[in-house]
Amino acid sequence: MHGGLLRTRLAERTPSMGAHGLQFCEATTQEALAILHRRFGLGAPGDLRPRLAVDMLVAAFHGALASWVAQADAAGGVSGTGRTRSEPPHRHDLADRLREAVAALPASLALTTSR
Repeated sequence: MHGGLLRTRLAERTPSMGAHGLQFCEATTQEALAILHRRFGLGAPGDLRPRLAVDMLVAAFHGALASWVAQADAAGGVSGTGRTRSEPPHRHDLADRLREAVAALPASLALTTSR
């Protein structure tokens, strides 16, 4: 359970891990765009809406993750030795924060197959 917190903190301090995270995020974004195109016909050349929608979802995830890590830091989180000082937030807390972040996205984010 503490692995996610430790990985996030390590990535914040290690440029190569941060770069890998960006590459992974871009690959995931491209796969999501391919699925949107293949299954729903979204993403015609020149249509920026799918990319912007996926980017906003990714931003919501990053915001939720940063908030989750800050919650852990406020609770005492995980020490540099990996020992818990007090109970860190659970994964379901991250899921709750992600739901809140997605709910905060503008309603205009909705994509339709007709223009």
